[in-house]
Amino acid sequence: MKNILKIILIFSSIMLLTGCDLFQSNDGPFVITFESNGGSAVESISVETMDPFLPPSIPSKPGYVFGGWYIDETLLYPMSFHIGTNQPLTLYAKWIQIGQLLDEQMIIDAILNEIDVWALLEENMVEMISQVKQSVVMIEAYNGTDVETSGSGVIYQKEGNTYYVLTNEHVISGYAANKIALQVFLKNETLVIPKGGITIHGSSVLHDLAVISFSSNHAIPVVSFANPDDLRVGQVVFSMGHPLDLPETVDLGLISSINRSINDGMGMDTLMIQHSAAINPGSSGGPLVNIKGELVGINTMSYVDEVLGEGIEGLHFAVSIDVILFILSTLT
Repeated sequence: MKNILKIILIFSSIMLLTGCDLFQSNDGPFVITFESNGGSAVESISVETMDPFLPPSIPSKPGYVFGGWYIDETLLYPMSFHIGTNQPLTLYAKWIQIGQLLDEQMIIDAILNEIDVWALLEENMVEMISQVKQSVVMIEAYNGTDVETSGSGVIYQKEGNTYYVLTNEHVISGYAANKIALQVFLKNETLVIPKGGITIHGSSVLHDLAVISFSSNHAIPVVSFANPDDLRVGQVVFSMGHPLDLPETVDLGLISSINRSINDGMGMDTLMIQHSAAINPGSSGGPLVNIKGELVGINTMSYVDEVLGEGIEGLHFAVSIDVILFILSTLT
């Protein structure tokens, strides 16, 4: 035991006399190289021994959000820039695929890397919305040469060059296929499918759902379905659609209630998600998506006071993904 204590005392004395030279070098400056792992290039920098430093820029990568710098290629150990370095380093960029929900560890890593967590979440949402919006179509029903009514829909399936669109039954009710046209708002162009280019497959008044399709050689994103078991009151949701001749409108809200039984007195009687993301005339048939861009419902109606004849703020309803998955096969 005494020998062990002597060794500890000798080692401690050496540490004090050498100023911890066993663990750090006073040689410098050191070159820090940034490996962006497929992202945009980041220039190397030179830093002094143990001086805090920051990377010269944040890289970008299409379809991804930057998740911080790591000291190992396996991306297990985040770099803490405020402690500096005592040797040359190669740092490796971590990327988070757009639409992938940030988990607790990702947020911790972002904090350790001195990244603005809210900015990371915001960027993830912006990219998700940019992608999903391309799946949201504007549906126009004609009386002669004039547009008589309009609504929204969402592309949920592709077979060959045929795209299938989910919408509300009341958006197309009473109109033949040759009286319906639609528009798809891609990133760099607006694709117009004229009257005569639409096929109506099936509809359900009870669930206020319908499926139509069109053909195109364009590469159009297709929305994915959420797991019904994952729905929770309080989840963040986004409504998307084309209300009041204002294409590509997006609004943010929360799920207020799930499995709300709603009927409209005109044949519709189904389970809906109540939420606070704004919808207005023309939003009908548009998607309600979660923070990952997955479809959780089809926006259908807002609450209207029967006495005043006015909408009540924050009371909006979407046909639930449970109902959609139950009825969808009968509509195609």
